[in-house]
Amino acid sequence: MLESLESFMIRETSNRMVRDLTLIKAEKLREDASLPLDLWKTESAKDTISLPRSDIIQHFANKLLYKAQLNENDQQFVVDKSWVEECLNELGSTFMQHEKLTFQTYSSFYENLLRHKEQIITLRDREVAQSEQE
Repeated sequence: MLESLESFMIRETSNRMVRDLTLIKAEKLREDASLPLDLWKTESAKDTISLPRSDIIQHFANKLLYKAQLNENDQQFVVDKSWVEECLNELGSTFMQHEKLTFQTYSSFYENLLRHKEQIITLRDREVAQSEQE
């Protein structure tokens, strides 16, 4: 396993070196006088989002069983109707809060992603406009 990890790391390092050398050679062969920006380009960060795992159901079950009583004769739990309604009301409000948070998280993520892509497009448009002027 250690050998496979070593060989993987060696392959990745050599691939990285080949990529960097290719960029350097391309910059040396470039004829125009603009700045060599390709050398400093980095691989873009992966656009991912992670949401915390919710324990809504576990909390609901624990709260419901808190006031439940075990009927010894038929091995069933007995829960007061008002307690079930209270637990269901709390479950509904907790679920709605969770959905609101999830929506806000996704919304802000995609707004930031869109803003980033718009900046890239604007930058490229400027580069094209500058190259057309020259």
